[in-house]
Amino acid sequence: MKALKSIVLVVGQLGNGGLERQLAFLLPELQNKGVIVRCVVWNYEEDDIYTKPIRKLLGKNLVGLPSKKGSISKILALRKLLREFRPDLVLSFSTFINMPVYVSALGICNSIGSLRTSAKLYAKVGGVKAKLNLRYPQEILANSKKAILELNQIYPGQKAAYLKNAIDVQKFRRLNSSNSKYEGTSISVGNVRNVKRLDRMLLLFDALKKQGHQARHIHIGGGQDLNALKAKATEMGLDDTITFAGPQANVAEILSNHNLFLHFAEYEGSPNVIMEAMAAGLAIITTDCGDVKTYIKERINGYVIHPFSLDEYVARYVELIETPELREAMVRNSLEMISKSDISFVGSFFLEGINALGYKYHYPL
Repeated sequence: MKALKSIVLVVGQLGNGGLERQLAFLLPELQNKGVIVRCVVWNYEEDDIYTKPIRKLLGKNLVGLPSKKGSISKILALRKLLREFRPDLVLSFSTFINMPVYVSALGICNSIGSLRTSAKLYAKVGGVKAKLNLRYPQEILANSKKAILELNQIYPGQKAAYLKNAIDVQKFRRLNSSNSKYEGTSISVGNVRNVKRLDRMLLLFDALKKQGHQARHIHIGGGQDLNALKAKATEMGLDDTITFAGPQANVAEILSNHNLFLHFAEYEGSPNVIMEAMAAGLAIITTDCGDVKTYIKERINGYVIHPFSLDEYVARYVELIETPELREAMVRNSLEMISKSDISFVGSFFLEGINALGYKYHYPL
């Protein structure tokens, strides 16, 4: 085995997403292990939410490529940086730049790509570019076991390894706070777009209302389809049932003021939001998407509705609302289970992932 002395992580952007949170967890851990870490941002924006904390951590080792430059210019700029840095590895942290990172590293250093969504969905909607990003580099780290299976159906024999997500468990521990203006029965979190299937959320609360249940639900998250979803909720008479709060910075606090976490997606990679809900102490009802079954065990800490059935979703919702002792047992189980995914393990998860691809690295310290 040899020491992993230097690595370059290339990320698409530093916005407020699960991918960026994972990067923010990993960078200081690699530094603490004695690795020289550099981060290159493909579409750099000074005002992105993670720019300031990562700049504080890395200083001049955070390098931004101007967002308005074309792909060819960025590939040439990244090749120049890699020749200067001469890292042991360069890792694409965002799936949509896998191919450009691979080309940039040719003849300079080994490159690894990433897969942080459903390979099936990405190939379906992304066309030729997506298929190239799934094929190159020829070694991929995926944060979802299901995505690896899908990838191998698209490209049999493609070399891929599992990189387990980590979360800041302490941040999401139940706060028992009454300071948030958002309190209610259930909550969901996520960008409003087709694959999240939030139309199912409207159907659920329409059915509950027709049965006479006085449920209150909040959805956290923005997105291009938010206004259309809000209009549909109004049309269905759900304005007094569902609150659309938009993007929120204090998600952990808002989670803590609810009893149930609901998820409706058709496709996922590894669902960070499910892990966060577990750490916040919520019982969970979810569709079977991505790796949810890795985290949600039937009647142990939640329910997985598969195949999707509105009647079953309604029944499980009512059961958990009306059976607080079952709900609290699920909460205790979730808190115990999620402790194994704490950010204190993120460095170990990363090393396990790259070594599963055939590398034999250890940390310098």
